[in-house]
Parts: sequence; C-alpha cells; structure tokens
Amino acid sequence: MFDTSQSVLDAGTSIRRLLEDDAFSAWPRRTDALDLLTLIEQRLKRPATIAVVGEFSSGKSYLLNALLDTLRSENGVISGVLAVDVNPSTATITELSYSAEPRALARFPSGREERVPLDRLARFIAVAKDATGEIHTATRDDDAAPSFVEVALPSPFLQRGYVIADTPGLASVNPAHRRTTLSYLPHTDAVLYLIDTQKPFSEGDASFLRIIGEHVRAVFIVQTKIDLWRNVESDGREAWENARNRILAKARDHAPKAEIIAVSAFEYAEGFLKDDPALVERSGFPAFRAMLDRSLDMRIRAGRTAAAYERLKQILKDADRFIDRERGLLASSDDDLDAQNTRAIADWSERDRRFVQEHESLMRAGAQRKAWIVARGEGLRDDIVGIIERRLDVADVAHIRDRYRLHALIDATVLPIYEHFATDVAEEVAEEFEDAARDHPSISPLEITAAGFGGEAGSGAWSRDSAVGLRSTIVLYGIGGPTGAFVDEISNKIAEHGADKYMKRELTHDLKTLFFPRLENDLVDFSTHLAEQIAAIYGKLADAFERERTLFREESVAPIERARALKPIKRTTSLSTLDDVYRDARKLRELLDQLDDVRALSGVTETQSSETSQHEAIVELSPEFNTESYEHALNPRRYRIVFVGALSRGQTSLINALAGSPVLSDDGATEANFPIHIRYGPFERASRLDPDGHWKEIPRESAMQQATQTAVLLEVPWKFPPELVLVHTPAFDSGRTDAESTALAAAKEAGEIVALFSRQLSDTELNVYERVAEYKHPMRFVHTIADNETPSERSSVVDLAKHYLDERHIDTARIFIVSAREDMAAHDAGRASAAWNELGALRETLSAKAEEHMRRQNDRDRAEFEQKRQMERSSSLASTSTRLGFRRAIQNLFRKR
Repeated sequence: MFDTSQSVLDAGTSIRRLLEDDAFSAWPRRTDALDLLTLIEQRLKRPATIAVVGEFSSGKSYLLNALLDTLRSENGVISGVLAVDVNPSTATITELSYSAEPRALARFPSGREERVPLDRLARFIAVAKDATGEIHTATRDDDAAPSFVEVALPSPFLQRGYVIADTPGLASVNPAHRRTTLSYLPHTDAVLYLIDTQKPFSEGDASFLRIIGEHVRAVFIVQTKIDLWRNVESDGREAWENARNRILAKARDHAPKAEIIAVSAFEYAEGFLKDDPALVERSGFPAFRAMLDRSLDMRIRAGRTAAAYERLKQILKDADRFIDRERGLLASSDDDLDAQNTRAIADWSERDRRFVQEHESLMRAGAQRKAWIVARGEGLRDDIVGIIERRLDVADVAHIRDRYRLHALIDATVLPIYEHFATDVAEEVAEEFEDAARDHPSISPLEITAAGFGGEAGSGAWSRDSAVGLRSTIVLYGIGGPTGAFVDEISNKIAEHGADKYMKRELTHDLKTLFFPRLENDLVDFSTHLAEQIAAIYGKLADAFERERTLFREESVAPIERARALKPIKRTTSLSTLDDVYRDARKLRELLDQLDDVRALSGVTETQSSETSQHEAIVELSPEFNTESYEHALNPRRYRIVFVGALSRGQTSLINALAGSPVLSDDGATEANFPIHIRYGPFERASRLDPDGHWKEIPRESAMQQATQTAVLLEVPWKFPPELVLVHTPAFDSGRTDAESTALAAAKEAGEIVALFSRQLSDTELNVYERVAEYKHPMRFVHTIADNETPSERSSVVDLAKHYLDERHIDTARIFIVSAREDMAAHDAGRASAAWNELGALRETLSAKAEEHMRRQNDRDRAEFEQKRQMERSSSLASTSTRLGFRRAIQNLFRKR
C-alpha cells in the first residue's frame, strides 16, 4: 500500500535538509519555511479529537472505559479509570490522550493547575450517585471546579492516534454544561453521540443532531446498552434491533451523514475481563473500533495530508524562486547587475507603495466589517426575539415546562436564523480575506482566521476553509450562548415557582419584563464580540501584509547588492555551488510531482500495540474526477444503468444480487471514489480509466483499490445483454467534497437511473435526485433493505416516497421494493423470493430495457447502412455523370478551336 501520509512527511524532511544548506542562509523566508515545516509535521502526527456526548445514564463512562481498555474488576464489580454511575457536577471537559505513564492535570478558571490522582478524578468532575444534587466540597467556590482536565493513559486505542474528550453533556440542569459542550465542538474532528436503547431518539437527540449535522465533520451515533434488550420480539428480532431501526429512521432526517452502530459496553467488559472472544464480538465493539478507524482515516487524516502536501509544494516553489534568482544574479555581468539594481529599486518603491495601500485598505475594511456585523447583529436580535415570541405564544405549555423539550423547541426555531446570519458573515469575510491575499500565496487566511477563534487550520471546523470554520463556530457559539441562557432562565423560573403554579400568563409577563430584554442584550453582546474578533483578524492579516512588505525589500534589492559585492571569480564559484543545490531542488520537485500522481491512493499506518495488530486504512486525498476523460471513454452503444444513492443504502448488495455473483466487495465499493462499471465479458477482467480517456487493463484483485483513484471497468461472464452496463457510483454523502458531483457526472451519461433509498427519502436525497431528474433520463426508485419492515410499513414507505417525489416534480416509472439479503437467503434455501421482494422484477425490467436499447441500436445501424449505401450509389452516378459532362465540354472546346 502506498503510504501518502508518510511520503508527505518524508518529503517535508527532504525539503528541511535542502533549506538547511548554506546556500539558503541569505533567504529571508528560510526561518518561516522551517517553522512551517515543523508545524506541518506536528499536524500530520496530531491525534484526531473525538468528543463524546451523552447524558447521565446513557452509558458514557462504561463505553469510554471499554473503548480505552481501562477496565478492571474488583469484587465482581466492573470499574475503570472513569467512575461509573456518577452525576456530572461541573462544566468540565476531560481530555484523554496517550502516555506510557498515567497522569492527570486539572486546570482552573484562575489559571492555576493541580495534579490529580487518577483514583480521585471523579471528585473533580462529578459526584457519586448517592450524593446526587449536592456539590462536592471541591467545587464550592467558583475556582474550585476545574474548567479543563487533561488525563494521559497507556491506552492502545489512544496510542493509535486519538484524543477522547469527555463532555459534560447538554441536558443537565447546569446551564454551563450545554455552553461548554457546544463551544468545544468546533475544535473536534468527530462526535460520538450516545443514545440509550431504552430511549431511542428523543426530541433532545433530534435537536442536537440537527445543530451539529452541518458543523462537525464526522458524527457517529452509538446505540448503547443493547445487552439489556436482547429479548426476541414477535417479529423474530431482538428488541434492540427494533430500537435501532427507529434510530436509523429518525437519524436520516436529522443527521443523514451520521454513521450508526449498536454496542454493549457491559458485554465487552465481561468478555474482555473473562477472555471470552465470542462475547467480545457479540458486544459490537470490534466493529465499532474498525468503523472509527476507517471513517476517521477517510474523513480527517486524508484532509490533513492533502493540506500539508499543498503547503509543501508552496514552500518548495518559493525556495525554487530564490535559487533561480540567485543563480541568475551570479551569472550576470557588472553592467547587468547595475541595470537590474536600478529596476529593482524602482519596482520596490512601487510595490512598497502598494503594500502600504493594501495595509491601510485592510484596516479600513476591518473597521467597516465590524460596523457591518454589529448592524447585522441587530437584525439577528430582532429576528430571533420575534420568532421566539411567536413560537412560544402558540406552544403547548407542556413543551415549555419541560427543560429538554423547551431546548429542542427553541433550538429548532432559532437554528435557521443563526445559520443564515453565520453564512452571510462567513462568506463575506472569507471572500474578502481570500481576495486580499490572492497575490500573496505565502499568506494563509485560513491559518490566521482559525487562530483568531482559538482553532487550528486542518483540524475540527477549520479542516476545510475559512468560511466553513467561521460558519460552524458562529452557529455553535450562538446556540450554546444567548439562546441557551434564555432557555435556562425560563426553566429556572419554572423550577423556582413550581410547574403547576407558573402558568402561561406569568410566562408572558416575565418574557416581556425579564427574559426578552436579557436575550436582546445577550444577542447584542454576542454579535459585538464576534465583530471585534473578526476585526482583530483583519488586523492580523494586515500585520502579515506588513511582514510581506519587509520581506519584499529583502528579496528584491538585497540579493542584487550581495551579488554586486562579489568579485566575478567568486560569483563563478558560488554559482557552481548553487547549481548543485538547484539539482537537489529539481529532484525534490520530481518527488512531489510523483506524489501528486498517486496521492489518491494513500494509507496511514497506525502504531502497533501489544494487544492489537497493525492497522492500515485507505485515506482519500480527494483526487479530481476528470469528466472529459470519462466521457471520452464511454461507448455510445452501451446502455448504462447508473445506481445513485447515499451511504448504507445497499447499492453494492443490490448490484451483486442483480449480477447473480459477488462482483463487488462491500468494503472496496464503499471506499471507491469513482464510478465502477460492470458489463459482460467472456471472462473476468478489470481495467482502469487513464487520464487520456482509455481503459487500461489491470489485475482483477487491484480493481477496488484502483477505484479510489479513477473510474474502473469490470467485465464478468453474466447473463445480461452484452450492451448493458451497471454503474456503481460513490455515495453522494460520503463526506468527500466532490462525491456528489462525481455521482452526478456519472448520472448525466446514463441511459436510465436507479435511485436508492431506505425507509424514508431525506431532504438530502431529494435534493440530489431533483438534480438528477434534470438530465431527463428515466428514473426508477428502489426502496432497499425492506426485509426489516412489515407489509404495512413497506406500503407506507412507498406512499410517502411518492408523495415527496410528487412535491418535487420528480417523475418515476415505478418504485420497487427489494431486499438483496432476502433474495440471497431464498436462493441458498432453494426457494422463491418473498412475494413482496421485487428484485426479480427489477432485474427483468432492466434486462428488457437493455434488449430494447439493442433492438433500437440495430435498427439505427441498419438504417444508417441503407442510407450510406444509397449515398454511395448516388455519389457513383453523380461521378459518372460528371465525367461524361467533362468529356463533352472538352470535345466542344476543341470543336470551337
């Protein structure tokens, strides 16, 4: 496996050695470049941060102890480094990272630090269940409760490259918990959101997942405590499976990109402590860890590697420019140097004037943007207060009296307003920053903006660009701040008076006199603080321009002065030395060019622990889909049926079932970044699409791996018509930036579309299918994985899907209900598929469409042949007539003579 992450690190090391050569001692940017190389190396090696969010009794501590392998048994009672069955009492984030020596450090609001014995850790972040409602003596005054606790453990899981952040949760009566958790999320790479099987998907769950769905790169929903729900129900499934189906159905609406897995931390703990591999496997933990590894590698580490690669190219490009300039100067005569010096001074004077103008312009822009955000903040205040007032006026009083339901109600009400405000601010600011830095490639607006908000480029919300990072930070801070405090004040007032005594009229009065005025002030403070932060970033960007101004002077005039100070013979000697450095730099450029060719296929090799084998995972670096090459490679005679769907919609299983053989592997097809074409061939063969638009044969066993880099063609000896091609497309919600556009590009070249969905069509799916429908190809919708439903549920799913499709004016010939698993089970048992399973009908329909296409193609071929023969016959007669006419004309000419 080609390890691109390590290759980027190796390239960085080679560039560092190059820059440490004496030839670069006069390069003004060398120190900055070496510092940046250090930063790149640190970022590539930095662990991925995973925030764990789960309410009291959701099984969070059990899960964390199991995940970290810190389990132990004392007198038959299972425990771990994190206390089990505790009630959080402080708004404390607990970060757990790897260390060979265990230790813990508590950080307090005043800035003081205190080392904490691990066996007393709960004293600083929680109180035992027998003291619920009391505040521990360690947390009586404001500074006694730590705001942050760092715990280092010799955990194999953490050693593989993770930091776990245990958050205080969202639904606690302590208002600081919600604020602390939401404000921490922009700094995380992923969220594990725990849902208790006993309470599958509450309003609070839906609210939280809606909030973070667009603002955290990777979300995992973990269904806990399945060991308590293993009783078999009337449909033959265990109770936890039915709960999981409900979670799946709701998650598709509120968090369509989330990955979902069910586990039992208790079963894992027992299996781990008793050395029972079967119980460990039954717990779901091995699959859980594998999913985390795979998904986080694909979504997070790959992005960091790609960003580092681009920065390395820029460093080497700048170094190249310096060497080329030095070589040119050393090869110049005295007269040439004098002329260049005159031009450089004039150029420096002009550029210096422009730098001053750019600096002043940025400072003015910062002041104007600050005033603009404050003004927009007034609109935000009016919009939020107005919509909450209307919403509470018609709300059921039961929703208002229940703190959790009130949070869900207010969050759902204000989230679109925050997102609209955040999008406007983020896009305006990011565009202005990018425009300002367009001619200064060494300045990174993303680096400066992320640092201004306490983040870091390449991590958390700042993993992509400034606009995304700003938008996510603003939304999460707003939800956790002003409106979160508003809900807490109302809930505290209700608790103070008693729910049965605090009626709607009391609420109406307090809203006008207390709550809304405070909310207005909080919203004004929120937008003002935001405006000040962003104005400060303009100042930081202006400072970067000032540094560029200084560097330009050192890079333009100073090198000429150095060359002029050397005697001609010394210049010749120095030029020879620089030629060697130039050759080294050229080799490095070639290395990076090679890396660019293959960076689509990359791997991250994790550290091998004593208890786990070495783990390898494919990391994507988002190679671009070359649509021109793709279109060039497609045979117009083929009839392409393109399958389009979201993650976990059974696309691979369906294609295998239609083909009648496992032509695609589940793992390989899931990780494919490009279309996979399957058609008839006399024997199994595989090809990959080259940039020139031609198919090049490859080993069959490497096909799935190649599909991470380019489109792939598989030929199989099946019974479908030879012109039929089934096209597997990457899941459009896979997390890759161009996954949707790749799927759409394949759909554009289709003969017809098979659009997949399961349970219910989400807005994300409908949006994509609406765009696919614009291509005017026939569309057939397929409800997959239907074996988990009752007949009435299947009917309801189809009716609801038709309703949604009609609303969007998306035409469909038919909605098929299928289950590849049921079809396979029937085949293995030697029986017919279930009557409701329409996979056979789908297979016959697609086959018939391909045969119809072939008949039309043959008719066109015959018509074209007849037309061509007629044209040739006509051309032959015309040619004969022309020759006769020419002969007569010659004869007449001679007669005239």
